[in-house]
Amino acid sequence: MPRAPRMRVVGPVWRLGVLLLDADGRLYSTGRVVRAEKAVRRSVLAESVAEQRAYRAAAIRGGIPAGASVVFDAVPLELDADAPLPGSGPLVLTTSIDGSAAVGVSWNPTSPDAVLPLESYLAERVDLLAHPPQGA
Repeated sequence: MPRAPRMRVVGPVWRLGVLLLDADGRLYSTGRVVRAEKAVRRSVLAESVAEQRAYRAAAIRGGIPAGASVVFDAVPLELDADAPLPGSGPLVLTTSIDGSAAVGVSWNPTSPDAVLPLESYLAERVDLLAHPPQGA
């Protein structure tokens, strides 16, 4: 008899905008994010809404507490010196005016000019974690 899909906890991550950092220091491109939520029978008109609700319910069935954020479909980012930076992910190789290369973060996939130096991007995200905006 088929069972309803369920998610499995792999481990905690810290979401830093378009990047995820795990407890072992590995970096990922943020995948999809949902909040775990018990299934509620509702009339659904849009397939995308039904799919989102199914993911939320699968998280609950997997033992994830209601209200917890769940990230899935995250893509590991290779940071080895020999591994080229992917052209379509959030990490990009930038060149400064003096010709030196640096790693940047493309934080808006629809705007190719939305790139910040990795150090500046991470400092901003860590500051947001340490000092969340009022009402958050």
